[in-house]
Amino acid sequence: MRLILIALILTGLLLAADQPRNRALGSSSVRHGATLPSTCRPSPDADVFYKSGANLGLYVCTALNTWSLSVPGATLDAVTGAAALTEVNTIPRISAAGVLGLSKLKCPLGVCTLYDDTATTGVTTLVVRAGAGQGSANLAEWKNAAGANLIYVYYHGGISAGGYEISNQAYFSSDSLQLAAGARVQWPATAGYWGARDLALYRLNPGTMAVRGATATDWGSLSANNLTAVALATPAVPVITQGGTGGATPYGYKIACLGGDATTTAASTEGTTATGNATLSATDYNIVTFTPSTGMTTCDVFRITGGATQGKIGNTATSPFNDTGLAASGAAPTANTTGSVTVGIGGLLFGTDNTTDIGYLATSRPRDGFFARHVEIGGNAYVTGYVNLGATSGIYWGALTNVYPLILRDGTGIKIRAASDDADAKLSAAPGGTVPAWKLLQLAGVANGVGDCTNATGCWSVNGGTAIAQTAGLTQDVVLEALPAKAQVSDWRIKTNTICTGATTAKVGLGTTASNVLFRAQIYDIGAAVSGTNLTTGPTAGAGSNTAAATNLVASLITTVENVDAIVDTCKVDIWVLYGVLP
Repeated sequence: MRLILIALILTGLLLAADQPRNRALGSSSVRHGATLPSTCRPSPDADVFYKSGANLGLYVCTALNTWSLSVPGATLDAVTGAAALTEVNTIPRISAAGVLGLSKLKCPLGVCTLYDDTATTGVTTLVVRAGAGQGSANLAEWKNAAGANLIYVYYHGGISAGGYEISNQAYFSSDSLQLAAGARVQWPATAGYWGARDLALYRLNPGTMAVRGATATDWGSLSANNLTAVALATPAVPVITQGGTGGATPYGYKIACLGGDATTTAASTEGTTATGNATLSATDYNIVTFTPSTGMTTCDVFRITGGATQGKIGNTATSPFNDTGLAASGAAPTANTTGSVTVGIGGLLFGTDNTTDIGYLATSRPRDGFFARHVEIGGNAYVTGYVNLGATSGIYWGALTNVYPLILRDGTGIKIRAASDDADAKLSAAPGGTVPAWKLLQLAGVANGVGDCTNATGCWSVNGGTAIAQTAGLTQDVVLEALPAKAQVSDWRIKTNTICTGATTAKVGLGTTASNVLFRAQIYDIGAAVSGTNLTTGPTAGAGSNTAAATNLVASLITTVENVDAIVDTCKVDIWVLYGVLP
């Protein structure tokens, strides 16, 4: 029995001796953690433990319950933070040197999402930066299943999406497409967008669009069911107030607004103030407040009354505008040139039947055409029906900047203007000469500082024209009208409009430069009370003129005791003259 027991013990020892000595790292996992275990077994089957955190590295049990660092963590290039990687399908990131953390990029089954879900402060930004050798390689590409590009970002920042390209010359917003100043919208003649240009829309200059053909110098065609040229409205009367210290000096201003093509509205009615400072400056100035015309680009401001000079003093896109004593030049426009359709030399504007035309060199036959504002016609004009004009429209000859002679509506009749709105043109009839016509010439007093009057004792004006200083003498001849050569004065009529007091007596006559009482002696009393019968009429024995050459028609004033410049500024005398020109 004893022998059998000894044999079994020897057999077990032999079997144990045949087992592998390496406990192995292959048959069981290496234990790990932030704290070394308190017990361990040494060789021959020594325990192994990977320690994270402080003094990290691979430890081996070298004696009973004694651990020794075998391989430092620096040698293993170990990274901590693995325990925090708990969110499935999330790409990890290095949150600090040697430390792993979670990113915001999630890629489950090939569907990647980048989103910072941090409440309130989360911000998501995807940055793709070109490499030093990027060249013309795309910055980003999105492909279909076959590997073909669907969307890609060019190296220069342009984007191609579904065959539509966006470059740094274009900008899309929620309600508009904005192009750079030199960019264009264009179409090719082919079906694809990549063909050679056939038609394009250009920004020709501020406020003007051009239709171009195959090249930048070819004009294209525009076809529309209805083409409307809309004129800008004349601005309302401006309101004048003061900045700094005011005073008692009168000033007046007008506003004219410009379209994008530099055409302009007529100037507004004059807005005035009587409380301006006598000397305008940066501290004491007039504030001109106005409402710009809808559709305008900028507005011109004109000083009409007051100041050292009158005319345009500035241009602005916004209101108000401050007059600090600015220099002025040029006259305020009297006609609205916006909303015009201009046909160039050789061009045609077709009528509604598409066969009639209006052109610079062509005969004009707008049988069914209706023109609401302005049409320029060169060559001959021929109308088979009628031309319907607005109440203030007219028919003129000459360039747009010199619209005379001009035929206008005058109540239930017509009037003809020559070089200006105040000058009558000639109306010729066989066998020759012009048909005599009546003209009203109002002689009116003007106070110093009003309009362009700069005379301390006042001025005269004729029909609101250029101021003429009143003389400090007992007589003065005031030019009423320039008479052309061969002028024939047939009749006249003089009547006081507003009594002319201020002098002991004040009377007027009518004549020419060489003979100031040729038509009427200086006996009509303009200082007498105004009444329906206080007037004087012709014809006169001096009918015609005293010269065949051009001369001036004059009102000859005479006073007693006080000088002419003592006559009140409210004085107004209406003088009618009937004259024509001999053939």
